[in-house]
Amino acid sequence: MKTLLAFTAGTLLMLSPSLAAVTYQFVAVDKSVETQICVAAGNDERALLRSKIGNYSHNVRLSTNLINCNGMSITQFSYKYGALQSYDYLNRFTALKNRVQHKPSVTIKELSLRDTGGLADVVTIRVSAK
Repeated sequence: MKTLLAFTAGTLLMLSPSLAAVTYQFVAVDKSVETQICVAAGNDERALLRSKIGNYSHNVRLSTNLINCNGMSITQFSYKYGALQSYDYLNRFTALKNRVQHKPSVTIKELSLRDTGGLADVVTIRVSAK
């Protein structure tokens, strides 16, 4: 029984790197405060995001609806790149036109096992608030 448990645990450890999700790395294109806010939102750093938005403007609702990151609202940007803590925080202050439009859909994904050499896929995203 211990042998079976050890074998199962070993197999799961070997498979886990190949099943890892994509990791996003955000790089600021310029040094503007808006771009720094976008990077904080994309990195899912909720405390830093709250601090930067508070320093940028005391009206969080206005800031959330005015700042665009890579051509989309900051809330849509957070959602697109899986920064769900930032998204949850920002969505409370976001106007309807800037929110993520959830449409019911069915998606079928084919999963395949691939060898990534033990490294997670890292995608670099250049971020600009302009």
